[in-house]
Amino acid sequence: MDKTIKTKIDDLAKQVKENLGLDEGEVYKCWEDELALVKNLRADLSAVDQEKRAFLRLRGHWKRELRSPAKYFEGLIVRATPPIDVLRGARSEAQKLFEKNPEKAIREGFTDANGVPLEMRKVFSTGRPNPEYGKPLPEHRYIQSVMGVAKSDTMNVPMKFSLLLSERLAGKVAIPTFAPIKFRANPAKTQPTDGTLALNEYSGLQFKVTDIPGFPAPEEILEQFFGSETVPIEELKDWHKTNENNPRRMCFVEADVDDVDPVPNPSTGNARIVLTDEMGDMSVVVWVPEHLRPALDFGRGSRVIVSGRTALNIFNNEERLMINAEGIYAIPKYKIALDEESGKVVSKAEEVK
Repeated sequence: MDKTIKTKIDDLAKQVKENLGLDEGEVYKCWEDELALVKNLRADLSAVDQEKRAFLRLRGHWKRELRSPAKYFEGLIVRATPPIDVLRGARSEAQKLFEKNPEKAIREGFTDANGVPLEMRKVFSTGRPNPEYGKPLPEHRYIQSVMGVAKSDTMNVPMKFSLLLSERLAGKVAIPTFAPIKFRANPAKTQPTDGTLALNEYSGLQFKVTDIPGFPAPEEILEQFFGSETVPIEELKDWHKTNENNPRRMCFVEADVDDVDPVPNPSTGNARIVLTDEMGDMSVVVWVPEHLRPALDFGRGSRVIVSGRTALNIFNNEERLMINAEGIYAIPKYKIALDEESGKVVSKAEEVK
């Protein structure tokens, strides 16, 4: 390696350690990754030029990190919802009104003269004027909710946290559930009064799976922080009926796997697993969205923990309980590999959100 480049990397590593509290090895690992990438993309360059290009990328990355006030956290994500289109309802309401009563839709600002849905909020909840008021609504605006347990280096104990990803990041970053991670985020200026931690996204947000010495197993974290939200599968139907009017209902269920169908449903894109109690007397269908499908590396006979939102519907005159999964964890002690022949067409049973 060129001596000048090496000196610059060493200086950068010291800055990162002093200002961000990170191990210098983080910078050296990043350097190795950047150099490997440049060598792959520009094999035509000399070794010296490859190192120069790689260092420019390395320096640019850590300059952004050093400028940001975002804090470093380490922890575990237990829930990651699919991206939700928050404009879907508003667009649908405006279009239906235009079809039924176009004069009213136009007069009241739901749509323009061509039936295009318009932004109707004059001011935001903060009181700031909305510059998009009266303009056409975008086709989509996605958000995504993340929940877990985390701790920064300035916190004495870990806390339950919530993080809402805006349209800039929703559906665009990998969100590993039930694995030790490190990430950066900004604590919200106004914090909840229920003892949880509200975080805001950081523009360079990445959830990096990493080994954290002494980090407890997911089962221990769930028992400590989410015991009240954990429901035995035998009691799940009653729990759902008690909480079905709560739009924020969410629970954890530990159960045995009766079936795994990793092939996405053609209409929804969701895969499916079936949970059962120990006696096999009852079963619960779990719909697995695209961002959680990588977790389906287990087969029948495994034991898993699923987080998600319950639903109940009627299929073939039979009441069926379901979970829309937001996190999946196969307990290592009881994990059985996914059967190679698992490739059937997923059930067309109706999904309920």
